[in-house]
Amino acid sequence: MSTQDFPAINGQKHSFADIIIAAGAAKRRGFTKVDYGIKRAMNDAHGTGPNRVGVVLGKVACEATAEMYRADFDELVAPLGDGYTNVPFQLTVTYRTRVGAPLITDTLNGVRIMEAKPSASEGDEPAKVALTFNVGEILLNGKRAA
Repeated sequence: MSTQDFPAINGQKHSFADIIIAAGAAKRRGFTKVDYGIKRAMNDAHGTGPNRVGVVLGKVACEATAEMYRADFDELVAPLGDGYTNVPFQLTVTYRTRVGAPLITDTLNGVRIMEAKPSASEGDEPAKVALTFNVGEILLNGKRAA
């Protein structure tokens, strides 16, 4: 049995009953971890004097990583076919922060697999694959960063 029986989303653990991860059109239960984030470049604008006079807003960058069982990874890439790193798909993470709270759905659009690192070790743990994604856009509960 795994030491982590349910995925951690940005470090916070939720039970399987409260998490649904879908990649493409299919729900995927084999994810053991998913992390994602948004970063917006910002620079201070200065004129004369020591204090800034404004802020220049720059580009938005999205990033995501995940870990999943090898068998589930094989199911994920099977419909993508040869050249699976070229095929974009959507990844959605739906969960509740507590029982009775409204559902939160984070949507990662234009996801491509940049890196896949299979690993296995001695013991009773199943083989896993660590993934790094290229992400076009992340909507946190339906909200765009820019």
